[in-house]
Amino acid sequence: MGDLRIGQRIGWACTGLAAGVGMAVAVVSFLALRAQVSDGLDIQLASHSALHVQNARMALTQALDAAAALAENPTVANALVDSQGREAYVTPFLRGAGQAARGVAELSLHDFQGTPIAWGGTRHDHRGEPWVARVLEGQAVAAEAAGGGLVLAFPVRFPGTGLPEGFVAARITPDAVLNRGLPEGPLHSTTILRSASGTVLAANGPLRPGSPRVRVEHAGITLPPPLDALGLQVDTVVDAGEAAEPLHRLAALFLMLGVASLVVTALLGQAVGAGLARRVVALNAVARQVAEEGVEAAVSFPASGDEVGELARSFSIMLDRLRASHAELERRVAERTASLQASAADLRTAMVEVEQARARAEAQAAELTDLAARLEQARQVAEAANSAKSAFLANMSHEIRTPMNGVMGMSEVLLGTELSPEQRRYAETVRESAESLLGIIDDILDISKLEAGKVELERLPFSLDGLVERVVAILTPKAVAKGVRLSVSLAPGARGYRLGDPTRLRQVLLNLVGNAVKFTERGEVVLAVSESDADADGTRLRFSVRDTGIGMTGTEQTRLFDKFVQADASVTRRFGGTGLGLAISRELVRLMGGTIVVESQVGVGSTFAFEADLPRTGAPAVAAPVPEAGPVSVTPGRHVLLVEDNPTNQAVASALLHRAGYRVTTVPDGEAALAALASGGIDLVLMDIQMPVMDGIEATRRLRAAEAQAGRPRLPVLAMTANAMAGAREEYLAAGMDDYIAKPFRAADMLATVAKWAAAGAGTPPISGGGGSGDAPLLDGSVLRDLHAALPAERYATLVRHFTAAGEGLVAAITASAATGDLAALRRQGHDLISTAGNCGLTRLAEAGRRLNIAAREGDAETARAVAAEIGTLGAQSWEAFRAETAPLLPGEKVPAEAGG
Repeated sequence: MGDLRIGQRIGWACTGLAAGVGMAVAVVSFLALRAQVSDGLDIQLASHSALHVQNARMALTQALDAAAALAENPTVANALVDSQGREAYVTPFLRGAGQAARGVAELSLHDFQGTPIAWGGTRHDHRGEPWVARVLEGQAVAAEAAGGGLVLAFPVRFPGTGLPEGFVAARITPDAVLNRGLPEGPLHSTTILRSASGTVLAANGPLRPGSPRVRVEHAGITLPPPLDALGLQVDTVVDAGEAAEPLHRLAALFLMLGVASLVVTALLGQAVGAGLARRVVALNAVARQVAEEGVEAAVSFPASGDEVGELARSFSIMLDRLRASHAELERRVAERTASLQASAADLRTAMVEVEQARARAEAQAAELTDLAARLEQARQVAEAANSAKSAFLANMSHEIRTPMNGVMGMSEVLLGTELSPEQRRYAETVRESAESLLGIIDDILDISKLEAGKVELERLPFSLDGLVERVVAILTPKAVAKGVRLSVSLAPGARGYRLGDPTRLRQVLLNLVGNAVKFTERGEVVLAVSESDADADGTRLRFSVRDTGIGMTGTEQTRLFDKFVQADASVTRRFGGTGLGLAISRELVRLMGGTIVVESQVGVGSTFAFEADLPRTGAPAVAAPVPEAGPVSVTPGRHVLLVEDNPTNQAVASALLHRAGYRVTTVPDGEAALAALASGGIDLVLMDIQMPVMDGIEATRRLRAAEAQAGRPRLPVLAMTANAMAGAREEYLAAGMDDYIAKPFRAADMLATVAKWAAAGAGTPPISGGGGSGDAPLLDGSVLRDLHAALPAERYATLVRHFTAAGEGLVAAITASAATGDLAALRRQGHDLISTAGNCGLTRLAEAGRRLNIAAREGDAETARAVAAEIGTLGAQSWEAFRAETAPLLPGEKVPAEAGG
């Protein structure tokens, strides 16, 4: 019975011990897990808040940089007064800058009243908002915009005056700032963007009421001026109670498992206790015997063979061995303790090194992230700069070519009149100088096209013999004039027909041979063409140009193919040139599959050589490059509609067309052209591209749509524009135009193109007349007499009447605006008076218009009123002199014999 009570006590003791240990482990584990979950939630909350702050800072900084860069862009400043440039260039700028800000901001350009005049997305009107006045005083402003959202504004200063004339506004979308490309946040979290006043600007979830379970992470956004004035803050909110729900479910599971394990342990404890009790009783008897008889006592057990009996028999042996082993164990313990202490020291050192390595890795990762951000920003800046450069080249090409067209066209008209030898020599010098300047412009455009990858070589059959002969023929007069011998060495294997781009090959050869002649004072220049040693089938040819000229040093040779560079400054002054020819030639040769190399020695001469892939072809050569246009065959009675807003270009083109036998009607814009075409009788349209009211592309599209709807034949439309950038021709043809004439044009080339298409004209819906302006000083009458000589009498009379009415009306408008103090109107009217009076030869009146424009632009009301009063008096005198000058040349009046000069 006592044995059974011992077994029960052992069983219950085992059960209690197991239950206590299990419960303690469960409680400790639960508390540790809850603390870890809470700490992890705090870390995740802080990390996500920091990520929102960093993302918002980057988004707002990108919008800031984009708006600031646009405000400092000269093209944007010019767009405040240039409606054509604004539509063509600034709107794409604003759209591209908004895309660079990744949807965070929409950018727009506003005039000095706050009215939007160009925008890249949605039109936002900021007139009347309190911050506009500060921007127009020259401050950069960040504020909460009317109607919601944030706005950044930077003043745009007009070139030359430095005064703010408008501003660039970036309207920021708070939702895009908050949620821009971020991963999901912590469990049940809400992120809120607030302003300094506490206004909620954006939130990515429901706003939660105050609760002890809600945790909030407050983080301010550090931003550069003027964004710092907004005092933006990010609040990240999470419900800690909801986050702990999985932990509570785990605690319940632990409790159920604990109860189940307690029951099982109780049953097992009772069974184990009963069995153990019996063995303890037997072992107790043995121990009592050993205690009574000593360790040497003989121990015997019943023959049952129980393990306790075996234990007793082994006890004596174990006791002896235990005593011997104890000493050995002490020794080994001491040795092992020392070894463990050394290992612990090594482990601590290794952990320190690992921590240092981790810190270095984190620092390197941060540096790489920062570097990646800077590289991305640099890439965006480079792309924006490249786009701005292309837009600048296109704009400058158009602005330079437009007056060049007047110079070259009027030179052609002048050379077609009776001139004295001295006058003819002067006129030819003007034409040659204009053609030289046009060559420089073409070089700049060529290098721009090559850099943009927009040049594609043609694959045409041509005669290499003929091409080389024409190159030499063009340059021989210049060589003979200098006393330099120009010769050709054409290997037999290189002769015959080749497949390639003859125009670009001729351009390279003309440049290399022309340079050789230019830099050679005596001796010879030799152009040699042979098969390449590295090509067995005769596809690859080697071209070399050797001269006995001034030569170059090694340093000069290394810089020779750089853009805008010649050997040295003295060479540029002595021989002239842009320094672009060799750079263009190098890129063209590269497109032909070769490379230009140079060998030179100072005082001895230079040799330029390159190889190009020009396969043989059995096809007959394409007709040689088009010769200079000769007399043009004009179909009698053809009627041409000239759509041109520039008065000088109107006068030039009309004079050339009238002289060639065409009937010409002129209108100033696309809308007037469509009205004229509705009247019928037009055989051909010469369409300018950039015009007010309606541009040439839109007018052509509407014409083509009307033709298709009415089933009319296609009327030839020729684009006539100063835009010669890459892709312009393709754009105009895609819009429905039939051909392209680049301004400035040579008279023979323009008339040849017109004659080709006029012969095919269908005589379909055309025109009613148009007027224009002229170009010329109280009073330079030579300009008017020249214009009279170039135009038919009726056309000249219309032009004079237009000049008189427009000029007198403009003087009256200036007087009225001065009376009301409207500086904005005076500024525009002064600008118009410069061109109107200058084109009529009224020099003093044009100068007064210039002074009025400057005074109004600078806000000098007193000076503007004084100049306006001067214009009122001077205007009456000027237009009276204009009438006196033009009256003898009008139809029905007796025209002086010298008027044609």
